[in-house]
Amino acid sequence: MNPRVHTPGDASIHTITRDGVTGWTGATTWAQSFGSYLDIAVVCGAAGQAAGLHQLAESGRLTPETASLTVAEHDKQMALSILTAEGVQVTETGPAPDGGLAWDHVMATAEQRVDCEWDRITAVAEALLAAPDFTLTGAQAAQFAGITVA
Repeated sequence: MNPRVHTPGDASIHTITRDGVTGWTGATTWAQSFGSYLDIAVVCGAAGQAAGLHQLAESGRLTPETASLTVAEHDKQMALSILTAEGVQVTETGPAPDGGLAWDHVMATAEQRVDCEWDRITAVAEALLAAPDFTLTGAQAAQFAGITVA
């Protein structure tokens, strides 16, 4: 599989402190819209949490307590805001409304995509950590992920 990216954005990681606790977070920008509303929800709101869960499971540290640390409510709310602005109804619990999305489906899709792309995700993460300013251009990230940039 070699998906094409038409106009890459940038990826960076930085520290953030909330309530006296400092951790790392990331920021990604892109110059291309995604194909579907599900894609927007997965990328903007669920992929980070799914990747955190995958990494914890892979390292043998996944517990209910560590799983709760991966929840990024701000990412989920951003995705919900984008979707709502586009007129897409999303239920946070229960079945999807007609023509809408259920958040459980969004999370399941994100987990499947993260599982399939884990090697690429870790290649880009390692490159970000090795970059002097913890930043990669979209073209650099695509190169590390083995993605063709058009």
